[in-house]
Amino acid sequence: MKRKLGACLLAALLCLPMAAEALTAEERLADLGALCAGLEAGHKNLYAVVSREEFAQKREEAARRIAGMDDAAFFYELRQLTAAIGDAHTTLAYSDSPYAHLRALPFAVSQWQERWYLAMTDEPNGQYLGWEVTAIDGMPMAEVFARAKGIISHENDVWAAQQFSNTINFLEALQFLGVTDAQAQGVTLTLASRDGERESKLFLPSMSEQEIMAAQIVSLQAEATAATAPLGVYRAMELNERTLFLQYNACMEASDLPMRDFAQQVEALLTQDGCDTLLLDLRYNTGGDSSVWWPLREALENVQTRQGLTVYTLIGAQTFSSGIIDALESREYLGATLVGAPTGGSVNGFGELKSFSLPNSPVTVWYSTKYFELVPGYEGSSLMPDIPAEETLEDWLAGRDSVVEAVLELP
Repeated sequence: MKRKLGACLLAALLCLPMAAEALTAEERLADLGALCAGLEAGHKNLYAVVSREEFAQKREEAARRIAGMDDAAFFYELRQLTAAIGDAHTTLAYSDSPYAHLRALPFAVSQWQERWYLAMTDEPNGQYLGWEVTAIDGMPMAEVFARAKGIISHENDVWAAQQFSNTINFLEALQFLGVTDAQAQGVTLTLASRDGERESKLFLPSMSEQEIMAAQIVSLQAEATAATAPLGVYRAMELNERTLFLQYNACMEASDLPMRDFAQQVEALLTQDGCDTLLLDLRYNTGGDSSVWWPLREALENVQTRQGLTVYTLIGAQTFSSGIIDALESREYLGATLVGAPTGGSVNGFGELKSFSLPNSPVTVWYSTKYFELVPGYEGSSLMPDIPAEETLEDWLAGRDSVVEAVLELP
């Protein structure tokens, strides 16, 4: 993205609201109490992972630290307490833009094969896009990630990794985690070229909301885009004369094509072309209403009954919440084989969210009201693929979908 404030910068600055006064220690204590009381009253089972005694101890420790905090540190203290619950759906965030409260860092990272690569930065440093980020302020990325998990609501490391970049791109988060000095005005990334022959250190100053919105931000671009890259809410296309690719990116109705109409189109396409193989892509589906896809599931069952249909469901790190439910239903109702990588979402876990606001901090809290046991006795958290297949950075840059290719190469 590229954004500029334009010629009216001075006028805009003159019209900015005055900065809110810092909370008092009493107001922070009240918010801490409201957070715990709200979760106690509303969460389906607050102590499923963390014991009542351990949670109470963490709350007391937070209360003792309040007097020496600023508002940003208090925000992350609340996030740390919420993350201790061990429920990826139970989270908190600023009710407005986080950039209004925190100092932004102009970078983002993406994970490929357990390594972190620079995926976004400001334009003057664009030559480093695609380089591996090995350390922040001298701390190895494995340690940064281990610390960051303490303020990320997650149930497995897959989902924590999905949330990692949007956690560490604020200076106060890294200061809270002890990654960088409390007086720092920015961070230094240690970078290594993909061929491993060059290393560089890149200092990135922190930015105010106005500065980050004015910055020219560039992102890592692939040399080509795979035909199966995520696009829209749902879509279908033929991969070859026998195989249909069906992508479902969110458990919701597309505004321009109701699911029932889409299901009829897919059934007609499979029937008239005599396809015998379907690739159902749920790799980018982070959830919503799991029942939305039922008309499509029924249409696919009809085709299976009439002419037979082998189904492969693609899953990955971004498959979460209702996306997990639909993947499991594809296996139950369509006999699908799961292909890809472990999911960020859990097979058995909490969901069905409600929210409340804190009385003094501009923070909204979301919490789970139901527990979903999709597979009784399931060991582990992530839904695991029957056939592992993983995309590499080099594949993505070249516009190759190696997961789809792995399915097409199956006998």
